[in-house]
Amino acid sequence: MLNIQADKTDRRDKLRLRGKDEVEAIVKRINESHDNDPMLCSMLIDLHRRLQKHKGKRVYGYLNKNDKELVNKIVEQIEKIPEIKELYELWYEKQEDLRRMYSDTLIPRVPLSENPDFKTIRNAVVRAADALVDQACETPHPAYEKTRDDPVYVTTAAARLLNNVSQIFQDKFHDNPEQVPKVDIKLRRRLLEKDEAHGIKHG
Repeated sequence: MLNIQADKTDRRDKLRLRGKDEVEAIVKRINESHDNDPMLCSMLIDLHRRLQKHKGKRVYGYLNKNDKELVNKIVEQIEKIPEIKELYELWYEKQEDLRRMYSDTLIPRVPLSENPDFKTIRNAVVRAADALVDQACETPHPAYEKTRDDPVYVTTAAARLLNNVSQIFQDKFHDNPEQVPKVDIKLRRRLLEKDEAHGIKHG
């Protein structure tokens, strides 16, 4: 049984590297892309205007219900981008491969905006919209309202946001789910206890 456990650990380590080159290629495409997503840009401007009226901390957890809904819609819009959709699909495939090592029940797939493993994306969206305000206010341009809404300026901010999202995905691919090592530890403990009960000692 310990050999089976060792085999699972080896398989999990290989899964950590699975698709590494593919993920890096997708992230590179995102970082080099200059495609404009008018809907994403428009939604970022809308959120940025709302944030100017927000009195509390400019993080997702402190926003009101309507503003949170807008952030979620922005994440949904991000998920529609082919490269992000591809990354999310690969992430789920990896989770399912890992899960099959311990259970026959697969994890249910949910939209990116509802996935707790990617809640950091919501705050990345808020920071991107907030940065529109900060960068616009710092510019020497006297009419910063126009600068803030400038298509090139907002498109650059949106591209920067997508780069941040791709980095979040890349970090996720480098890690294994926390629950898997915990399962390993518990399983190993049970195996050792069973061996000791039969007089088998491990150094």
